[in-house]
Amino acid sequence: MNSNLVPERRSDKNGVVSTKWVRPAGSGCSSAVTVPAPLAPAVVHEGWDALIGSPIDEAFKESWLGITSSASLSQFDYEAVCIVNELLERKPDVGDEVERVFNQADEMLIDEDYVGDPFLPMNHVAVFGEVVLRPDVLTGEIAPLVNGLNEHFGAGRDYLHGVTDAERRSAVALVTMITSLKNEEFVDFDEVRENEFEPYLGEFRSVALRSAELAELVKAHPDEAEDIARIVNERDSDNAVMVAVVLGSGNKAMREGVL
Repeated sequence: MNSNLVPERRSDKNGVVSTKWVRPAGSGCSSAVTVPAPLAPAVVHEGWDALIGSPIDEAFKESWLGITSSASLSQFDYEAVCIVNELLERKPDVGDEVERVFNQADEMLIDEDYVGDPFLPMNHVAVFGEVVLRPDVLTGEIAPLVNGLNEHFGAGRDYLHGVTDAERRSAVALVTMITSLKNEEFVDFDEVRENEFEPYLGEFRSVALRSAELAELVKAHPDEAEDIARIVNERDSDNAVMVAVVLGSGNKAMREGVL
């Protein structure tokens, strides 16, 4: 898929809404990451029947949530499900993350002490899936990346419907930045361990940029997250002052790391 396409919600004659990937109106090619904007409730016409037999419907039926619980796919956000379904059609390997969302929802529903929304993670796959689930990323799991955003936007946020457009762009920019880095020393990994003597199992509670100054630079320039990541990778430095100077320079040679 052309990474410059953006999702556009369209209704057919029966009022069923689907997502089409189109070029942004009035714009040329851009490296900026785009994310789906939330729809006003009156615009959404849910057509769950149209999803029967779809990739996400099949994934749900094969998951523990679909097999062992009384939950249904329709308990997830409809717009999120539609976006993730089309992502699955284009990138079948996204299925691992979708399966993880379903299985975690199953665990949350049977956990009497759990107080969050077990269906919310699907919204985050819809927003961050295009960025995170691509080759050669530093980490391919969305949940710890979302947890790493807590310090910037607060815990428990719905990045599809519960944030402003500006917050969403900044959140996607931070995730783009983190997953594009080559040097793990620039990233703060909060490992999942019961105590310091237990072996690390490769799971993270949260993943975030180690440099608070660099994070603020990315938030201030969300459309240039890929450029910022490239500068950090080329210079092998997460010094925010240096990155800001290079980013603001009109010198092409400097931007490409020649100087």
